[in-house]
Amino acid sequence: MSEASQNEGAGKPAPGSKAIKDTRRLGREFALQYLFQTDLGGDPPSAKHLSNFWNQLKEARCFPQNRNLRFACEFAEKTIYGVHGVIEEIDKTISGYSKGWSLERIAAIDRNIMRIAIYEIFRESSIPALVSVSEAMRLHEKYGSEETRSFVNGILNAVMGNSGGDPRKGKEDRKK
Repeated sequence: MSEASQNEGAGKPAPGSKAIKDTRRLGREFALQYLFQTDLGGDPPSAKHLSNFWNQLKEARCFPQNRNLRFACEFAEKTIYGVHGVIEEIDKTISGYSKGWSLERIAAIDRNIMRIAIYEIFRESSIPALVSVSEAMRLHEKYGSEETRSFVNGILNAVMGNSGGDPRKGKEDRKK
């Protein structure tokens, strides 16, 4: 076996491992923070804004500069651009399930937590819908308010229930 093939994939956490779950969790948190900022500022994501966001994160020295942080940042960027690529569709979904509540009336933090989860449910085939909702509720526990917990959970569970198939499996497996 060549040295190049031995090192192929070296440094990446194994799929399904605790490291990949932790990096995705951190990536979701970064994505939420960035989406929240852009939502309040009214700006779509841009390379310049994202670069400033990452620079602020590095300057804060809250996280060790290692490969797990790099993977979390990559996951966050994929999520950020993914959400914004289909944000109108996601917002229509939220509006459709939030009877009596306009999108603007929903707290920005709740709106962005739901955006991330709904993006994952419909666009990230490797992430089971149940995991997306569970991770969204973890974010909500940390950043949301107790008063809106059941509202956010109810909408996400309704979306998950209508996503098709077994919510414990990834999108590819749910179609089978």
